[in-house]
Amino acid sequence: MTTDPMTTDAVVKSACSYCGVGCGMVLQVATDADGRRRVTKASGDKTHPTNFGRLCTKGSTTADMLAAVRKTGLTIIDAPLGGEYSIDGLRIEVLGVRNPEITVNAMNNSSMVLRVSDGTKSVLFLGDLGVEQNLK
Repeated sequence: MTTDPMTTDAVVKSACSYCGVGCGMVLQVATDADGRRRVTKASGDKTHPTNFGRLCTKGSTTADMLAAVRKTGLTIIDAPLGGEYSIDGLRIEVLGVRNPEITVNAMNNSSMVLRVSDGTKSVLFLGDLGVEQNLK
């Protein structure tokens, strides 16, 4: 849990992004002194029919994971549809991003599909990147 002195600006319902189950989450979002929105706490959504408020260890530590990413100081790339990147011999292609038809669904507001390949094999990564988490 982040220890920055912040007050909660919003409580947002979302879905856990760790696995394909889609457990409902309630995220407490706050604005820090730099004006950045951050998830300060993640808990299970008691009204969600998938998990009825229960989260596994990965889901319940979402705020800690997001804080750790922020602390790395790494640049976050706003990857456009059709974008291609090469990292350590891997080719990364952006196959789908920000489908406007799903932005009206509060549980899935910014999906992304990536294909990562090494020349012989490729893997698709599917994910929902929510504005609540202040990610692009």
